[in-house]
Amino acid sequence: MGVICKSNELNEIRVPNNDYSFVFSVYRSLFILKKFKNFILEYKSKSKINIGETLKEIFKQNPDKEKNYSIRNSKKILYRIKKEKNTFGLTAKSIIIQILDLLNKEQMEGKYQISSDDFANRDYQIALRGYVESHRLIYFNNKYSELIHGLLKRQILVNQNFLYTYECFSYIELNLLDIFNKLSSEGRVFFNSFGVPEINLIDAIREEFSSRNSVFSGTKCIEQKSIHSTAPYLIFILNNQKKVQEQIYNYFNIGIFVYGQELDISCLAEYAENKNKYKISSIIKEKNNNNNNINNINNNNIIINNNINNIDTNSNDYNCQYINNNIDENGQFYYYENNNKKSGIFNKPGYYDHILIYKQLKDETQ
Repeated sequence: MGVICKSNELNEIRVPNNDYSFVFSVYRSLFILKKFKNFILEYKSKSKINIGETLKEIFKQNPDKEKNYSIRNSKKILYRIKKEKNTFGLTAKSIIIQILDLLNKEQMEGKYQISSDDFANRDYQIALRGYVESHRLIYFNNKYSELIHGLLKRQILVNQNFLYTYECFSYIELNLLDIFNKLSSEGRVFFNSFGVPEINLIDAIREEFSSRNSVFSGTKCIEQKSIHSTAPYLIFILNNQKKVQEQIYNYFNIGIFVYGQELDISCLAEYAENKNKYKISSIIKEKNNNNNNINNINNNNIIINNNINNIDTNSNDYNCQYINNNIDENGQFYYYENNNKKSGIFNKPGYYDHILIYKQLKDETQ
């Protein structure tokens, strides 16, 4: 099935400041995930949702070599999202969520999806078997779930009884400000040698899944999530802001988020055969439009223990709201500034980390 999208329909897609970086930063990052790209290029679907076919058309070109098509390709994605959801988000976070959600719906179209709560059981192994079998039937003979879906284990305390159930995840969103406030209230904030508070990725994941009040089948409960197993790709969305009344608070004004080029998830994943190590593939950074209020010591998030050289310090202005920092086939970081390819980490005042995409080390050459 071809993608039905006329030029006049694309012309109707408009975004603020004509800045489509919130879209092409996402599809450029997805394009360099080799298994995901191959999955899309081999895509066949009779679905009318058509997000997979739209990506297939776009992925036939190399986004890095066909930069002149970035706006048109971005409009195609926004058009497809708008057709299905009546609107599209204006952040890289919302676009990657909407793309993954629509791909997920394409795989399940015409199939009945049972709620994960329906498999809740006092025996976690029984709950797991029921959910995994249901998921296998829904995604039978399809690579999407195999590449993207990790599995969360949910422990639910309701009516003084523990129940267990499971659910898939395509990404993990980390609210850094909430995590910081929780750690601070418990006196567990780590301060570096400059007296600046730090949160590292592993601790942020652990705190995001810590116990909290919830609702199960209409009844108030306490719920705690944990990672049971992971997929070849891990996507982290960093939420740095929180609005209280009319005031917006930013974590990058408060502290530093620390993560490594490599990520060992074994301390979090329960499934012994799935305790995989990951290497970063892409970093999507977002410009802070209120950077006059940023404390100078906290202008940039930091990657540590990477031994990364050739950090670019060119001070030319970059006008896009979002920018990719990707890893090439030789394992080197690169990005584009004013359509010029730059080697190294994009690390300039006024930008902060927004999305991190990791891939399994063992899958790098596959």
